[in-house]
Amino acid sequence: MDALPGGDDLKFSTVNGSVSVEVPSDFSGELEMETVNGSLTTDFPLTVSGKINPKHIHAKIGNGGRRVEMSTVNGSIHLRKAS
Repeated sequence: MDALPGGDDLKFSTVNGSVSVEVPSDFSGELEMETVNGSLTTDFPLTVSGKINPKHIHAKIGNGGRRVEMSTVNGSIHLRKAS
């Protein structure tokens, strides 16, 4: 992710399928994850903002920063640490 220019926000979405994103283990950012029919999982400890909802999470990882949005209707969302 550090190799991507400009520190732009990232958005990953689909309607029928899961979204899986892998980021460096030292990643910091703002996270938005949402699904209608699926689950949300992450390898990172999160600082959650707002209500806790098993289908929608707005959270900060580390010190925050770049925004990463992930969404799907029929599928799960996974945020993984790169090994």
